[in-house]
Amino acid sequence: MAKVSFGGGVSNIQGSISGNTFTRSRGGSGIRNKAKPNNPATPAQMAQRLRMSTVAKQWGNLTQQQRAAWNQSAKTQVATGTCGNNINLTGQMLYMKQNLNLTAQNEAMVENPMASETAEFAENVWGEDADFLADESVPTVDMPLGSGAEAGMMIRIRQSGPVPPGSVVPFHQLKIAYDIPLTAPDIAAGEISFGGDSWFEMFGSMTGTEGKRWYSSGQQFVNSAFSPPVILTTLVIKS
Repeated sequence: MAKVSFGGGVSNIQGSISGNTFTRSRGGSGIRNKAKPNNPATPAQMAQRLRMSTVAKQWGNLTQQQRAAWNQSAKTQVATGTCGNNINLTGQMLYMKQNLNLTAQNEAMVENPMASETAEFAENVWGEDADFLADESVPTVDMPLGSGAEAGMMIRIRQSGPVPPGSVVPFHQLKIAYDIPLTAPDIAAGEISFGGDSWFEMFGSMTGTEGKRWYSSGQQFVNSAFSPPVILTTLVIKS
């Protein structure tokens, strides 16, 4: 991958142009060939596409007054773009964002905007890297919980799957693995253990992954909003 040093008023480029993809990591900016997207149509992908289609159709059923309320609420909220720039949301963008978050948590859609900017998140929900375990032999991935975790708390887990040891996987490239409420057994165990057919469909077999790096992020879900992610990382072991 070629390295790039920007100047002349341009400080960053993200995205693809004419077969080239511009990226940024800890090592600086770079350019690589644009990869053809993989479209395996996994159950998770198909479920997300169905949610997006359903939510988009429902926007068309809102009244003029309801749309005006979403447009007004959107003026108070700002999203962050790929290059770190601020993006002013439209009412429809805010409607899609809140209702996609809600439906991902199996909650009912809303016709009027929720005050997600006032959502209060608990502290110390997640554990430390030292307690994050990815074991090829079992196989399993155990994400540790912290002292602030409580049963019934809605959370979202994103994971990278095994990647080369020196890899840095940014948050937006992590795959959504679970949208679940924490259970009493989770709290008692002090961790969430992952595995099962749907999980292996997403990340593949762990056989032969010893020594590779694994990223996992955790977020709380409150009032249609997700908390800032806590990202943990570990190396796959073979017990």
